[in-house]
Amino acid sequence: MRASRQGKTLIDKTIQEHNQNNKDNKYTRTNDSLAIADGAIQYINTVKVQNGWTDKSKLCLEQIKELKIINNGVPLSKEVCQAKKIQLPIPLKDIKEYVKSQYWKVSGFSDRSWKDFVGGKVPIKDYVFIAYCAILNLSIGKVANFGTCGDSSKRLPRLLYEFNHHSPKRLCNQATAQNNNLMILKIATRPDNKLKLYWLLNRLRIALKPDDEIELKKFDMNSPTYNKIDDLFKEIIEKFGLPQRTQSLSKQVYKQIKAKDKSTFLVFFNVDKKPKSDLDLLLNKFWKPLTEEWTKEQNEHHLIMCWIDYQEDIDWRKMYFFHDNMSQELDNSSLFNCNIPDRFTLEDIKHWLNLDSVSRFTAQYNTFNLSNISDIIWQESEQGNAELLLKSIYQQCDLTWEEHQDLWLKL
Repeated sequence: MRASRQGKTLIDKTIQEHNQNNKDNKYTRTNDSLAIADGAIQYINTVKVQNGWTDKSKLCLEQIKELKIINNGVPLSKEVCQAKKIQLPIPLKDIKEYVKSQYWKVSGFSDRSWKDFVGGKVPIKDYVFIAYCAILNLSIGKVANFGTCGDSSKRLPRLLYEFNHHSPKRLCNQATAQNNNLMILKIATRPDNKLKLYWLLNRLRIALKPDDEIELKKFDMNSPTYNKIDDLFKEIIEKFGLPQRTQSLSKQVYKQIKAKDKSTFLVFFNVDKKPKSDLDLLLNKFWKPLTEEWTKEQNEHHLIMCWIDYQEDIDWRKMYFFHDNMSQELDNSSLFNCNIPDRFTLEDIKHWLNLDSVSRFTAQYNTFNLSNISDIIWQESEQGNAELLLKSIYQQCDLTWEEHQDLWLKL
């Protein structure tokens, strides 16, 4: 992140005004250990640790303000404290408990970073930029050059795909890594949870291949044209553009997948509407021969079959073994289970807001610089309702949710 031309002028003006009012505490425009130390403190206080300050942790911050004077303006390390035999009011181990060691070793703050911040020509780390804006009491949105951020309405969905879904993402990455980039994933949800289902599927798609397009094929096993399993095979033939009298279906599908040179998601909706016999045929006549072709050579892409289970009463769930973790031995037909949570948590919101990519994006919006922004989103989402949460975040980005919600109902 770096300052815009207008932002650089604003920084110069602010430093000048600061120095006129603080003759014993001036900032320079080049090398400045005082500004560096203050920036590091602001980083600790408002960037790294945004919530949950106690009286004890506030005292820790005051300690740093005193100690930096001893060490020529730079926050002291644990080793320096010990070497200089400086006695701290609070033991170092207790301080580290609050800030995860970040009080005593803050990287990115230097004479060079301050000079680059003031000069506005060279980008510096986002959190350092944000901290320097804080010591000058400047709005990041007015100072930063967001020319590389692109269209907010296009960038925001990609950032929101990083929201939560940690367990399914980890399971998917581990399973495919150990099993030739193959996976069968059953996702339990409800028919009225379409937005959350598609959110999860898009999250998994990006987790596997962040920079690649995905070949997506959707099949509805409750379609009016579906009377027997052969009808599903006909639909597979049609959607892969194969001749109607195709022989060796799986082998021909693999050739199509290989020719596309992309990762492929096969999504089967309403699997709970069909008996186990149909699913056995899908596995034995289609998936297993397909994976046999797949494993004959090295594949850098992924092949994922998703079963969307709307949880109607059916007995086959008890007949199959579904893995919830990686503790068991796997093969190409191992089935994994994934549930979509009913609601997100406040911690999910805080974690997402603290991601570097998200902090960089949201810095241009003043509302995201509020110390209680996570609580605001939490309240507006009525404690974690998915659609209301998205609506709140879109509104914080000056975007109208109603104009963009259709995007979240697509794969």
